[in-house]
Amino acid sequence: MKIHLKSALFILMLAFISCDKDKRFENNLDGKWELRHVKGGQRLNVSPDYPPGNGSILKFEGNTFQTINNGSVVSSGTFVIIEDGSDIDGIKFPYKLDFDVKTQLDVYAKASAKKLIIANGSMAVDGSTETYEKL
Repeated sequence: MKIHLKSALFILMLAFISCDKDKRFENNLDGKWELRHVKGGQRLNVSPDYPPGNGSILKFEGNTFQTINNGSVVSSGTFVIIEDGSDIDGIKFPYKLDFDVKTQLDVYAKASAKKLIIANGSMAVDGSTETYEKL
């Protein structure tokens, strides 16, 4: 009986830890993010660096998002966070973002309190990695 109780408590603890980890990622994601760097994609003769105040903003709130360019909303919708650890172009991404606006490439993300990195597919297939700073 003790073994079953210990197993049940262990499984319950893992469930809480997993939910807490997803919630922390969601909380880190919430807010406005401004583009700072783009690597990959078909970018010819364009600087990969973007200065503060460039107007390329991603805004996340709960499960909604907006893409804003120079103050105008370019796209918006909802998304779901999927725990799907992937290594893309040498970076480990713990989460996949499944947007209601379908894209041709899978979108993976990792976020800290001040930095968001989004991979739009692998650079080997014309994907790109974008780095954002929290505003």
